[in-house]
Amino acid sequence: MAVEVCTTPSGSLSGGLQSFRGPPPTCAGRSPGYWKTHSWPRGCDKNQPYTRLFSCNSLNAKTYGATSQSAILEPKTWDRNGIGRHLIACYLNVQAGLSSFQTVPMLQRIWLEYQTKGYYTPTAGVRWDGRKIVEYLQGTMY
Repeated sequence: MAVEVCTTPSGSLSGGLQSFRGPPPTCAGRSPGYWKTHSWPRGCDKNQPYTRLFSCNSLNAKTYGATSQSAILEPKTWDRNGIGRHLIACYLNVQAGLSSFQTVPMLQRIWLEYQTKGYYTPTAGVRWDGRKIVEYLQGTMY
């Protein structure tokens, strides 16, 4: 799949047609499948729990909270839509310098809001369910 979205969630709503000052964004994100079989960026530890990056509430403590960052890359029946796998892949893309338009705090906000409310609001009046969040995240990868 070719990269289609080289912008933040709110920027993607305008078709990704943001004007940039300075160098264009790096837009070469890799998929969860890629990160399952390739070396991780320096400083990233496959054995660390998912919660080291994405805190989990009591409802997710026994699923996401009990899973390592590498294990979440494998599809899980409880990881509806694959949000956990795609967030970890995006995190690794940021750490590897493959995605300069995303940030770790941005990815954490997506997770926190989704986990708390069941949706993410990229801009006022717009709600993304889990499927739409993953669609956006996949669009930042090839």
